[in-house]
Amino acid sequence: MRSLHFTRAMILAVCVLAAGSSVVMAGPISRKPMLPVTVTIGPTMPGVNEDTLQPGEAVAFTVKATTLADASEMHLEAKLSGGVELVAGTLEWAGPAIKGEEKQLSFTVRVPLKGQGSIKATATIVREGKRTVKSTAQYVLGRGERMKKKQEYQQKKDSKGRDIVEY
Repeated sequence: MRSLHFTRAMILAVCVLAAGSSVVMAGPISRKPMLPVTVTIGPTMPGVNEDTLQPGEAVAFTVKATTLADASEMHLEAKLSGGVELVAGTLEWAGPAIKGEEKQLSFTVRVPLKGQGSIKATATIVREGKRTVKSTAQYVLGRGERMKKKQEYQQKKDSKGRDIVEY
């Protein structure tokens, strides 16, 4: 009788372990879940980037937003800070959005003469009349701390004041 209970317990344990291991061995999720809305921002002209932009230069930008589901309302907005000035275009759009359809904002801004500025783009969707989801992207303009650090790095000297040449 005792061996019968022991055998049943062992069979039950093997079944539980087998069932548990199949769940554990299913493998990791192959990709992260995506937000229902994505937003990107960048210069409109190819080849333009933060290293090629000059202080005071006017640059065209495009903000793009795409939803992964239909949305009764979508708001697309760009905010300028740190001395970035709007030259032309509009910084806001609102309306319905269809799944997979790309909405765009196009505008031209002036790079700050001094310091560093930024453009922050936000896409907000309203689903089912009340649920809101936001996604943001940011683009940094101008020569701020990043450029100072880069210049300091290039001007290394040894203990006798001679330039250090790194290869």
